[in-house]
Amino acid sequence: MISTLRFTAIIFLLTACSSADLGDPRSATDDRPTEAQTGKADTVHGGESCKITLCLTGAMDHRTPSNDAFRALCEDARLDGLVYDCQNDRCNQTFDSFLQFPLLTVYPALTEAIDRNKDGIVDDNDPICEVNLIGFSWGGVNALSIAHHLRQDRQVPNGHKTIEKAVLLDAFQPFSSGRMVVPDNVRSVRSFRHSIASPDDCSRHSPLGPYLGYAPICSTEQDCADYDYSLFPDDVFYDRYDTPHLGRDIGHCMVPALAHEQIISYLSEATTDATNAAMN
Repeated sequence: MISTLRFTAIIFLLTACSSADLGDPRSATDDRPTEAQTGKADTVHGGESCKITLCLTGAMDHRTPSNDAFRALCEDARLDGLVYDCQNDRCNQTFDSFLQFPLLTVYPALTEAIDRNKDGIVDDNDPICEVNLIGFSWGGVNALSIAHHLRQDRQVPNGHKTIEKAVLLDAFQPFSSGRMVVPDNVRSVRSFRHSIASPDDCSRHSPLGPYLGYAPICSTEQDCADYDYSLFPDDVFYDRYDTPHLGRDIGHCMVPALAHEQIISYLSEATTDATNAAMN
């Protein structure tokens, strides 16, 4: 159970294309992708790796138990271009994500990563990289806020404002459904969520819980897909440890472990033609 002092949230739902776009969530996967599949072979400007990936946790901090499965996802060595949150001589693979604080912490880390030549400004002298955001719970909602802030930032050239892929894991913040419109600088979104709380859902007794994923709104030009495990109560889904779970039993804190392999596969796919053209 999440403590009443540990205000965690669910990641948001996306307007769906087909759930088939997500791969089959029922199938456990042990095969690790090749180097090319992980994106490590994607290079630009003299062989420099040009992927940038940031992970935004649920509420509270990195070590909150409800963030364990999400932290395991972001610690997966197959994630390319991961930006670390380094403070006080300690680095984490995830960024704390609570209320609007990510605009003060995550956003500066994002722009610093985009500034590839490290001259203190993002301009046309920096190569255009593939930028991906992964958010769980509060972090799912905040990932869209970060994307929106990047879109509005007049100090960033238009060519550097694209979020190639956003992964939203049971995205939720109380009274925040109005923040679920996906900005038009986000090209592709995959959302995994649950919409019916099981009896032992970790968020059931949290303030304003249980935390059930919002439905984000995408335009017809965006590549969006959503998967709601609760719609398949009698189907069996496997988490990253190959443990089976019925759809009806899936709760908020379980979603990152269940979607783990689908997310790694999705982020390993080649970028869209438009972004590839911009990067060449």
